[in-house]
Amino acid sequence: MTTCLSKLHILNTRPTAQAHRLSQALKAHGARVTELPCLDIQINLHSPTLISLSKKLSEFDSIIFLSQNAAEGFKSYWSNTMASIIAVGPSTATSINQFSQTDIIPKHYSSEGILLLDEMQQLREKKILVVCGNNNNGKLQHELTKRGAVVNTATSYRVLPHHLDTNKELQKLKNNAINTVISTSSQSLQQLHTWFAPLDKTWLNNLTLVIISNKMLALGKQLGWENQQLILSQNATTLAITNTLTRHMTGN
Repeated sequence: MTTCLSKLHILNTRPTAQAHRLSQALKAHGARVTELPCLDIQINLHSPTLISLSKKLSEFDSIIFLSQNAAEGFKSYWSNTMASIIAVGPSTATSINQFSQTDIIPKHYSSEGILLLDEMQQLREKKILVVCGNNNNGKLQHELTKRGAVVNTATSYRVLPHHLDTNKELQKLKNNAINTVISTSSQSLQQLHTWFAPLDKTWLNNLTLVIISNKMLALGKQLGWENQQLILSQNATTLAITNTLTRHMTGN
């Protein structure tokens, strides 16, 4: 155990299923951690659409999973297929490997990284299934279609705002001297802002904000954070976030 993060009391806003591993890693480096999921994940069980798709998996050339939740939500519908399995990142691959075998992980853990893959360049008449949540913006599917692919989407989970007594929670966070917040999606960051900015925007924007993409960096500035309060992690993995905070605190 190290103590390089001992000055931090971190608000971990990841969904419940993904929060624990990150919290444990941060605590192992000396941080205090409070978990507060901004979003709840609801798996789509007994979906007629997904049941129908599950019977046709052998027809696809590639199946792309855009998140760990996408893989967790689709595993009960899985059937054997020769399709190439693409995971957006390592955590997604770990979930896929519980029921199948990941073939490809892009260098950059994002939809943009997937589009850079050699396998995603020549797509004329290739059949691709994209597995995602209801919060997906459809840009990946649009670009794959432009490249000639026949694209289907499987929505395996829904993202819902976490229910919260905001006044009570804000007082608790202030009493606990939270000074840093980790947000790993634009939707989660928007929800955090919706909760607390109307109550005390100054307090919220004085927190150090750890985000995981340039898109979120721009959003953080739009929502009122100054440059010096923003820390950009390379990606959303536990290792990347922990290393980013460690370098920030030690100056290395």
